[in-house]
Amino acid sequence: MENNKYSREKEAVEKHVQALKHEDPNVRLKAAEALGWIKDERVVEPLIQALNDEDKNIRTAAAWALGVIRDRRAVEPLLKAIKDEDESVRYNAVTALGKIVDGRDVVAVEPLLQALKDKSWLVQRHAAWALGKIKDKRAVEPLIQEYENIPSSAAASALGEIGDKRAVELLLGELEEEYEEEILNTAAVALGKLGDVRAVEPLILKLESRFRGVRASAAQALGELGDVRAVEPLIQTLNDAYPDVREATAQALGELGDVRAVEPLKQALKDEYSQVRKEAVESLAKIKDSRGVNALIKVVLNREENVDVRMRAIQALGEIGDERALEPLNEVLDEEYFQTPYARYDPSIPLARQPVKEDETSHIHEEMVEVIREAIQRIEKSL
Repeated sequence: MENNKYSREKEAVEKHVQALKHEDPNVRLKAAEALGWIKDERVVEPLIQALNDEDKNIRTAAAWALGVIRDRRAVEPLLKAIKDEDESVRYNAVTALGKIVDGRDVVAVEPLLQALKDKSWLVQRHAAWALGKIKDKRAVEPLIQEYENIPSSAAASALGEIGDKRAVELLLGELEEEYEEEILNTAAVALGKLGDVRAVEPLILKLESRFRGVRASAAQALGELGDVRAVEPLIQTLNDAYPDVREATAQALGELGDVRAVEPLKQALKDEYSQVRKEAVESLAKIKDSRGVNALIKVVLNREENVDVRMRAIQALGEIGDERALEPLNEVLDEEYFQTPYARYDPSIPLARQPVKEDETSHIHEEMVEVIREAIQRIEKSL
């Protein structure tokens, strides 16, 4: 069966590769598009050749397909394609490069810097993103110089990825106005990555932005910066009306690791959204303060709680290592074991506590048992 499948796939690849040479451009176009979806390494070289097709639509499709396949052999041919006379070809070529390149592709820096001056803003945007992935510091000054002439959010994102502090002043300037959510978001995230404490106070102010996404991005960035000046403002933001903001805030407080956040995070364990509760659990685990133990035990004992939140709370108790968790963890272990597929009838156990018939949830109980056992072992080792 496997041989037949391979034979059919090989036949399909060869059929489409041959079709790339067909005299009818519509046939060549469909072949290029199909080869992108096949994602087979055998199609890379034929698609590279198709970048030189006389028909701009086939060149566009070939560039797109190479971006889908993401084979590094396509980098240099695509760098040539970003100089194509057709905007659609250039756009698809630079987009494909953004999916393929990384820090090894320093040869791509100069061509991509030239692409920042392309007349198409779409080409400019994806050139900036690609430069951000390469992380070459030669791109910093050109990105700053061209900042006003290219899509700002892409340039800000690239500067954050490159991680050079020459960009800090420019990005701080973007936070001064409440005019465009996308650029505010991107600038906040970039400042978090740059790690410069000059951004702390401006980012704290953005916790009160009218844009919920900006508030979440500011919280995330403050967590990455690790400055304790953000603790109290973040505690206030735990009461934000939107769950995505509360989730980012709970995560940031864990990154800061300040014990002032323990009580507010305990309250966040009661949030109506499970992702907020899970981040609160994660952060209490990072802070490792004993005052969080009883609240985490309540999460573990709550059979109505989301299973991911419960399991993370079990792991958190293991990481904190407080012996108060041993008894409740053993209690839950006893209950969960008898829901697993490997439990067996034991005449010494009351009928009501015998294992249930294996069903689609049994694997969850099995995983829970392993997580509990690991947590108990960690606590016992720490005593």
